[in-house]
Amino acid sequence: MLNLSWGFFTYSESLRSALALAALNNSVVVASKGNNTSNALHFPSDHEWAIAVGSTNGSGTRRFNSNTGNGIDVAAPGSSILSLEPVENGNLGTFGNTSGAAAFVSGLASLILSEALEQGRSLHYQDVEGIIEASAEDRNAATLPGYDDEMGHGLINAGRALAMMNDPWELTHHSVTGGTSVSTSQGGHSFINLVGGLASANYVVTRHEVRVTVSLPDFLGASFAWGRGPNASTGYSPRSPNYQIGFCEVVSKTNSTVTLRSYVYQVTSLFGQPLGWHPSRPENVVFAYSTLGITCPQNRNVTQTINGTNNQQLIISAENTLTASNFIASPSIVKYSAGNSITLSPGFHVENGAEFTAALDGCERTSGRMIAQTQQTTDPVASLPSLELQTPDAAEESFVMDEEVILYPNPFHESATIAYQLSTDSHVTIQVFNSEGKEVATLVDNDMQSKGRHFAKFGNSNLTPGVYYYYIETAEYSKRGKLLKN
Repeated sequence: MLNLSWGFFTYSESLRSALALAALNNSVVVASKGNNTSNALHFPSDHEWAIAVGSTNGSGTRRFNSNTGNGIDVAAPGSSILSLEPVENGNLGTFGNTSGAAAFVSGLASLILSEALEQGRSLHYQDVEGIIEASAEDRNAATLPGYDDEMGHGLINAGRALAMMNDPWELTHHSVTGGTSVSTSQGGHSFINLVGGLASANYVVTRHEVRVTVSLPDFLGASFAWGRGPNASTGYSPRSPNYQIGFCEVVSKTNSTVTLRSYVYQVTSLFGQPLGWHPSRPENVVFAYSTLGITCPQNRNVTQTINGTNNQQLIISAENTLTASNFIASPSIVKYSAGNSITLSPGFHVENGAEFTAALDGCERTSGRMIAQTQQTTDPVASLPSLELQTPDAAEESFVMDEEVILYPNPFHESATIAYQLSTDSHVTIQVFNSEGKEVATLVDNDMQSKGRHFAKFGNSNLTPGVYYYYIETAEYSKRGKLLKN
């Protein structure tokens, strides 16, 4: 762990070599961005292996003299920070600017490393940087949302960073081999220093940008990803092939995928003799990366009371099945989300004034279909002991058929038809319940029906989108099924 609360605008090859060695030894390097109100390159903070730190004022926004520019990673407090150094009249001294800010970031990095040590985990130095950046507060969100050249990823937040080190957050290491060359650039007479066993000399170099897109784990809400370069990935940096250190960075990210890139070099002698690919061909590049997010459990049983404090707005998800037997108090706004089924068991209750929805989309990865929407004061399962919402299979998307009952269309917009078959004259009862278990329609009430095929229509413009259950009973059979209104 290195804190560098100093810097200058002059490039130093020796300094860069020192930081490269630190990276190869998995050391976290934190450097102050400088206090010159400048956006020029500043070293060592703008070397690729350092966390570049700007400073903030008492309001948590950029301090007036903090340097800016692409390359700044995060910001930290840098105005009139009390120290333990005594000054005249018994007062305490203060410190600040980006030098003080860098010290705060170094302290946070040390806390993260200490937490990892306590958990028996090994972190890459870029994991420490990734957690610090992921947990930062975007204080410029109103005017410069996302990363910006004033405060980078934002103001550090130690509490959130340490929370991300523990459940339900999960940090995972991944690697993938093989990529595609998407662009090339001629390097002319570039100096390669002992790359792949080559002697120090001038060579003609063609640089290839190599990319790969991979799927992310299933996460709930926000997720983060970053590359792990030194001692993890095999491609080199685009800045200079003189430092043969692993390099991998994120190009773009969606909710489900991340695109990574690295660089390889095609080398020939000044006389045109091919000297191979360094460090490897594009299809052999190893991309190492980390992901951070709250993973989606396969199954979840919800029993805890949701008390409605501060008008809670919650999403409770499961990748496969979710079973709920809990109480939701007003004025909570709660959504249950699962991939295959949601079961509302006896005991489940939504208080008047609370809002509850259930959707079969699974961990919020897709827009999903609205299955149930309720606002009630009575037990929603009083009429039906257990309501289960399941993902319709391919056949159900158009209609549901067996030898007695045909249901179409399903899902429906205005109305649905329940067609039923009788082999003898029979009394027939068809009842329809909403997702609360309350009867909303009686389509046939013990009317004598002759044998043959009959049709009952259900639906009206006042029905809210969601799930409805029908129960049909005849002298020959009884059936239960569901209708989906979109």
